[in-house]
Amino acid sequence: MTEEKGNWNFVDKRQSDNPESEENSTVPTIIRADDTAMELRSAAKSMIAQWKEKKVTQNAALTILKEKMGAHIEATKYALTKQLELHNKKIDLLADKYIYQMTEEYLKDLNEMGISNLKSRGITVQVLNEETAKLLKQIESQDVPDFMKKKTLEMMMDKWMELFAKISN
Repeated sequence: MTEEKGNWNFVDKRQSDNPESEENSTVPTIIRADDTAMELRSAAKSMIAQWKEKKVTQNAALTILKEKMGAHIEATKYALTKQLELHNKKIDLLADKYIYQMTEEYLKDLNEMGISNLKSRGITVQVLNEETAKLLKQIESQDVPDFMKKKTLEMMMDKWMELFAKISN
């Protein structure tokens, strides 16, 4: 691998050359990682063939095979990380949409009833707090990695702050 370990700009560049974005791509990152794995496997078979033909020493062949295996593992880790990032973005978008829609409908109902005074705003904030607390508990109880929970919780609190500001104005 000619690139520095952990530097995936060359992969991102290759993927960005693809006119389809990752979100709309029919070839997700993990599939492209499989293609990379097949390329690496082919290179490994070629190295074994060279060793059998006595063109390289066993130690040289093993060193190259270890490098190919390491590259394969790194490419797979990277592909899975990219898929997880995409998945998290979709979860955040869905949660944001759900909370916004729910609060918007509630505020429209209150407005339709002619409720817009301080008391009604206080009640609205209480309902917002209760609903947000329920959603936060649901997020905490999800069986997902901690960093996903953390990001989702942060997004929920940002949305709460945004809605609180709208109610209090």
